[in-house]
Amino acid sequence: MIMASTAASRHVVAVPYPGRGHINPMLAACRLLAAADGELTVTVVVTEEWHGLLASAGVPTTLPPADRVRLATIPNVIPSEHGRGADPAGFFEAVDAKMRVAVEQLLDRLDRRPDAIVADTYLTWGVAAGAARGIPVCSLWTMAATFFWALYHLDLWPPVDDREGEQELSRESLEQYVPGCSSVRLSDVKIFRSWERAMKLTTKAFVNVRKAQCVLFTSFYELEPCAIDRITQAVPFPVYPVGPSISGMPLDGDAGKIDDEEHRAWLDAQPERSLLYVSFGSVVSMRPSQLEEIAVALRDSAVRFFWVARDSASAGGLRRIAGGSGLVVSWCDQLSVLCHRSVGGFLSHCGWNSLLEAVFAGVPLLALPVVWDQVVDARVVADEWRIGINLSEEQRREDDDDGVVGRDAIRAAAARLMDPNDGESREMRRRAALLRDACRGAVQDGGSSRRSLNGFVKDLADGRLNCHAMAASASGAVGDEPCRCHVVAVPFPGRGHVNAMMNLSRLLATRGAAVTFVVTEEWLGLLSSSSSSAAPPGVRLRAIPNVIPSEHGRAADHAGFLQAVGARMEAPFERLLDRLRLEEETAAPVAALVADTYVPWVVGVGNRRGVPVCSLFPMAAVFFSAYYHFDSLPSWLAKPHQPDAGATTDNPDQRLEHYISSLASSSIMLSDLKPLIHSERTVEYILASISSIRKAQCLLFTTIYELEANVIDSLESLVPCPVYPIGPCIPYVTLENEHTKSNGEATGPIDYFPWLDCQPENSVLYVSLGSFVSVSSSQLDEIALGLATSEVRFLWILREQSTRARELVGNTNKGMVLPWCDQLKVLCHPSVGGFLTHCGMNSTLEAVFAGVPMLTLPLFFDQPIDSRLIVEEWKIGVKLRDSIDKDRLIRREEIASEVKRLMASDEAEMKAIRRRALEWKEISRRAVDKGGSSHRNLTSLMEMICSSR
Repeated sequence: MIMASTAASRHVVAVPYPGRGHINPMLAACRLLAAADGELTVTVVVTEEWHGLLASAGVPTTLPPADRVRLATIPNVIPSEHGRGADPAGFFEAVDAKMRVAVEQLLDRLDRRPDAIVADTYLTWGVAAGAARGIPVCSLWTMAATFFWALYHLDLWPPVDDREGEQELSRESLEQYVPGCSSVRLSDVKIFRSWERAMKLTTKAFVNVRKAQCVLFTSFYELEPCAIDRITQAVPFPVYPVGPSISGMPLDGDAGKIDDEEHRAWLDAQPERSLLYVSFGSVVSMRPSQLEEIAVALRDSAVRFFWVARDSASAGGLRRIAGGSGLVVSWCDQLSVLCHRSVGGFLSHCGWNSLLEAVFAGVPLLALPVVWDQVVDARVVADEWRIGINLSEEQRREDDDDGVVGRDAIRAAAARLMDPNDGESREMRRRAALLRDACRGAVQDGGSSRRSLNGFVKDLADGRLNCHAMAASASGAVGDEPCRCHVVAVPFPGRGHVNAMMNLSRLLATRGAAVTFVVTEEWLGLLSSSSSSAAPPGVRLRAIPNVIPSEHGRAADHAGFLQAVGARMEAPFERLLDRLRLEEETAAPVAALVADTYVPWVVGVGNRRGVPVCSLFPMAAVFFSAYYHFDSLPSWLAKPHQPDAGATTDNPDQRLEHYISSLASSSIMLSDLKPLIHSERTVEYILASISSIRKAQCLLFTTIYELEANVIDSLESLVPCPVYPIGPCIPYVTLENEHTKSNGEATGPIDYFPWLDCQPENSVLYVSLGSFVSVSSSQLDEIALGLATSEVRFLWILREQSTRARELVGNTNKGMVLPWCDQLKVLCHPSVGGFLTHCGMNSTLEAVFAGVPMLTLPLFFDQPIDSRLIVEEWKIGVKLRDSIDKDRLIRREEIASEVKRLMASDEAEMKAIRRRALEWKEISRRAVDKGGSSHRNLTSLMEMICSSR
């Protein structure tokens, strides 16, 4: 029996992948965990060969703190470490096939079941081994979080045509398929796909990591904030960045002393920041021709260097070639050398552990990646952190057939990196110093990694990880594929509907759903051509033929477009569902259809196939309620061309609550329905769509409960299915940090954020009247002249006639007229203080989320009702025009007056509007936070969907 720990302590078993680049960070992470919890003991499982290798390197069987990190061994059931570089994929296959039994036998010999297992993500069987025993498994990722994010979405990687040239592929980013992967090029995807055996097992590892109870990263938050934020939002378990988890780092975060006297004496004799440290890792060797090019380049550059060449035979040859400007050794304490004052640069293969050590030391890099994640790491160094030069890009520019980077490119890059007077080099050193300070701060008391470590050990001690393990254990036999909920989303084919459904799909995907998003071929092209509309991770796009009129002309005959959607889309959609069923050999069957209420035939499809249908209503709940009770309204509304003799058509401004006692909204008028009543066909389509709810399994609203609480409460007692307000269905999860202004982010052909950054707080009026129904040309002229007259700063988004608008507003530095912007990010920008809007529901919800007061100009459909809510119920805006006089031309003088009033007036009413807008902002954000109303409703929705499988 193996002694594990006393009954009063907590015990963790750590199982690293058997390789130096994995074992070292696992040992470092275990020491950090033990230091964070004085009652934690860690047993680290290694092969007998690796126990000997660690002992020969001076690693004892028990490690600090207080000897609570201990080594335990399993037999040598896998090939030797010394030969794995010759066949890394074969070694990976052996680990996958042969290690599990030995590790499980060790687990079963323990005198006490571990409280958790920490297993390297590349151990494909690690999660299953824990689940079979009811032990929570924490997956340790020993590479960049950026690389994890890319691999987590392998299913979204595109096919790459072998006929495409390397230059073309290297210019295209994976970002267009997996948002957040700008550092991965399609040329990299092609390389990864060529490593077929390794990618097969990596895919298996990332299928199984979804069953883990948490993920630990050896990175730290400040180094990869965007990637870690995306992962945190996407995965169904906690994320703990606890790094830098690097070997030899003292627990207080300070640099260690160099123990080797020869190395220390030689380094002490060199000028400050004069040395280029050179090391290319311990697994995959650099080809001899490349090493020769490097040695000649260093000799010719006259740059001093300290080179670690593990192969003693090649070390002698490198000494002869490189000359007397440096020292070539077979081993050193890398972290201590990098932290030495004489070292000013690092020529590296970009293994993740080496990068973390360089960041800890504040040393800029020359990146020369060899294999696997190093290719991505090199781009991160040069393009994202901007603390180095990527020599692999030099290789592409030289277009060498053998893939060797030439001596001239290396010599020039080394000389530039080490030149203290080079401006680019100085900037790299400055940024490296900033990352060094962030790195060391992360591991100090109160730092991000220290807080993350404390959070992990507390969650472990409190048993919060155990419930997830029990669920995983009960889900099926060990080795089963994960059973993710498969949801098919069907939006109405219109911009406002597609956007709302895409944002809901994003939220479902972050909860573990696999979403198939069905659009027409035309809409597939529109989405694929726009980075802002690209499918988020976990969402795949599928198309049906263009059986309906084009999006570009639908406003000309809206009623006809509705009828086409109702009559022509059902059959091709059913054929697509049949194809999906045939394709799902390994995936879960469709668990639910989530369909826009305005594609009512989906309810019938779901009922026939026994698949639950969730109907998403993308407009205000009060609009739904008005049409749900349409038979209670005056008869002349249903037949506008045949008014009743007694109908009060001359006085339509009666409140709907007079006819609908359960409406629970006192502000809505009959006149607010007038923009639709002129079309009998439109009203009939709306009523048919609303009626379909009676056979749906639940009703979803894109609003939040708090905005329309009384209406939603009344509907819950009326409709025959659960009601879940899960909004706002806007892209709030893509906001990185609205308070940092532009972050230098490029936004398109015209970068409007730098202009916004220069404007005073709350001084800019954002103007957008949607993309569907346009104002008349004469009204457009009046708006342009009114904005110019007001002298208020503005950003106006106008998809058409933008040239004419610019001519009318004149040459002014107070405004911009553009065809597109990222609306939510603009509304959240601190310079924006008002929004002239058509009151589409998505725009309204974005303004509420941003806390921006509105000037309302409703045009069509539900917009008059939204305007009424904004002005009279929520009291966060003023109206330019009421629905009763929708055809009245609003003159420039009136527009200028109301714009100035909204943006600059000190009158009590306007101050109250601004205050209430901020209050609604906080309410909206609390709704989506953990425990908020929309967060709880999404949880209930997912439970309902998953229980139906």
